[in-house]
Amino acid sequence: MLSKLQKAAEFGSKRSVPIRVAEAIQQVIADNRIPAGQKIPSERALALALNASRASVREGISMLETL
Repeated sequence: MLSKLQKAAEFGSKRSVPIRVAEAIQQVIADNRIPAGQKIPSERALALALNASRASVREGISMLETL
C-alpha cells in the first residue's frame, strides 16, 4: 500500500509538502485502498513512502483531522 501512496503523491505540483501528503492520503482513502476501520500507516512509514519529513506528514494528517 505504501507504493500506492508514493504514486498518489508523485505529481509535479508547487503545493507545499504537507498539502501533498494530505492529498495523497485522501486519494488512497477515496480509492478504498484503506478499508474502513483500518489505521493509516505510521508517520515514519508515510514519511518514507512520500519522501517527506515526519513533521510534514504530521502537519498533513493534522490538516485532514481539521477537515
